[in-house]
Amino acid sequence: MCIEFPATSGALLDAIPSHDSNYFPNFSDSRGWDRFPSPCRGRLWSRLDEIPRAKSSDGDTGLLELFLLFDAVFNWRWNLHRFLVKTAMEQAVYDERTLPQEVLTALLASATLVAASVAIRHFWNRPGACLAICGGLISAEFWATEVISLHAIDLILERMVGPMLIIASVWIGSSVLIMLGVLWDAKAFLRRNTEHMEFDARYLKSHR
Repeated sequence: MCIEFPATSGALLDAIPSHDSNYFPNFSDSRGWDRFPSPCRGRLWSRLDEIPRAKSSDGDTGLLELFLLFDAVFNWRWNLHRFLVKTAMEQAVYDERTLPQEVLTALLASATLVAASVAIRHFWNRPGACLAICGGLISAEFWATEVISLHAIDLILERMVGPMLIIASVWIGSSVLIMLGVLWDAKAFLRRNTEHMEFDARYLKSHR
């Protein structure tokens, strides 16, 4: 497999010969690395390592948004909520639901905060990814909160603020965070990739 650099600028085209094996070594052969300049070799590895991580975070938020879309169409969370209510009534424990709901809500909030702190620590150099992941965590938390349906929280979320419910504002806000985060991260990735390519082009041109 030969790894070739995409042409991101005129400088890159001028700097790298298109059919020179010294610049496009066969990386399936370990000797190919010996013919590749060391500074560029490290940058290439860092870029190859960054691509799957970028796709992973964007893919996860994309799957979450797809799930929430189907949830809105088929009312999955409300069907689940009704099933839990029916089960509790059949087991004659419906009147005792408040304490379990409070415990589950507290555990959910704690888990969301821990997940957000881990995501920020892991993606500290990718603010767009952090923004998208936090938006996804907000969506996931409020989805589960509506399923748990603690009465005190329901009263707050179902209040009208202007023309819409508070919970509707939360759903819109979390979706906007995800959208802006993904766009920001994609733009930053392309900018970093272009800067690395231009650096490599200048290095290769100076050592031709």
